[in-house]
Amino acid sequence: MVFQRLLQSEQEALTEENQARVALNRDNYVFTLAGSERLPTGSSYILSVEPRTNNKLLYRGRIWVDAQDFAVVRIDAAPAKNPLFWTKETKIEQVYGKVGEFWLPHSNKSNERIGSVAMPSF
Repeated sequence: MVFQRLLQSEQEALTEENQARVALNRDNYVFTLAGSERLPTGSSYILSVEPRTNNKLLYRGRIWVDAQDFAVVRIDAAPAKNPLFWTKETKIEQVYGKVGEFWLPHSNKSNERIGSVAMPSF
């Protein structure tokens, strides 16, 4: 049942209407410069992101943006709203790497805490 609800949530996120509602832009988020950092990919800006609505498909946390390409290279965040009522906490970490001219996902980790038990997913 848990996996069925997760798959249903993923399908909702893929609809064209929801894609506009969850895009990483000023319509959906408030961005604040939090600093800068040198990563293996180069210099990056660190931005705090706060969702404008409490949508379960949006997140709050920090993103790292490449200083040269202005591409997102890392996301450390949590959903704006817990996607499932029994989930106490969810953490998301996504890392991107440049392949040729394109930034592609390198790794994607999430960790969900159900009650007092942590359940990692890959």
